[in-house]
Amino acid sequence: MNAAAPDLALARLLQGELAAKYVLSVPIERRDVLPGGHPVILIGGPRNPLVTEYCHRHNVGGVKRPEGYVLQVGADAVVLAGRR
Repeated sequence: MNAAAPDLALARLLQGELAAKYVLSVPIERRDVLPGGHPVILIGGPRNPLVTEYCHRHNVGGVKRPEGYVLQVGADAVVLAGRR
């Protein structure tokens, strides 16, 4: 719900790319919990509680290098966990 500025910047960047390249409108939703029942795109850094929760639940390793990221794509979620 209280997304950090870098997390929102990443979400807006992806939103803009999808709109420009694929004419696809994807809303940005701020949430306290991970939604269930439909696919999601989750973007954020290591301080984002939802990213941390998802990575822990799904055994996704953390970002090891500065300026790095982890990308996981599955049937229920696309997760981009980055670090600056």
